[in-house]
This record gives sequence, structure tokens and C-alpha cells, in this order.
Amino acid sequence: MKYICLEDAQARLMEIRETYIDEHKFAIAGACKECANALENLPRKEPEVKKITELPETTRTVAVEPWYPGALTGRDVWRCGFCTTQVDRKDKYCRFCGRKLVDKQ
Repeated sequence: MKYICLEDAQARLMEIRETYIDEHKFAIAGACKECANALENLPRKEPEVKKITELPETTRTVAVEPWYPGALTGRDVWRCGFCTTQVDRKDKYCRFCGRKLVDKQ
């Protein structure tokens, strides 16, 4: 479910209403006013707050990987120990799975 700002929606409907009044389209302007009133009478519901649970930590692994397939030289590449997504050496959390990255002691 998506949420909207009630005040912004009502203000926009009133802007549209004024445009139709300027064009002498009073029936449509009246409908805009009724829509704004209907929004005011809708039941209010607070957004649900979902509790985020902390994911377990995972180790950051490092391996020498070739620069390109078949290369004889390579570079150090750090990966998340859980999902194996490539991460930077200084990342504190995996960009893909969100787990906290720790180095082996």
C-alpha cells in the first residue's frame, strides 16, 4: 500500500478546481471540491513500522583473481563470505545481502 500526503493532495485538487472555475467549468470544479472533501473524510491509518532484525555477521574473504580470464597476473578481490558479492576493503556491510562484514582474526 502506498501512502500520500493528505494536505498535498487536497491542495492540488483545489489548484485544479481554480483552473476549472477560471474556464467556467463549474460542474468539474464542484467535482474537484467533492473529491477534496472525500479525502478529508477517509479513515486515518498510521503507517506500519516494521522492526528490522540484525543479520548475523559474516567474514570478508580475500582472494587473488585474474584481471581478465586467462591472465597470469591478478589483483586482490574482497567478497562477502555469505553471498560472495564483491565488496570494497573498507565496507562495513555487504551491499547485496546487508550482513556486517568482519575480517578473520
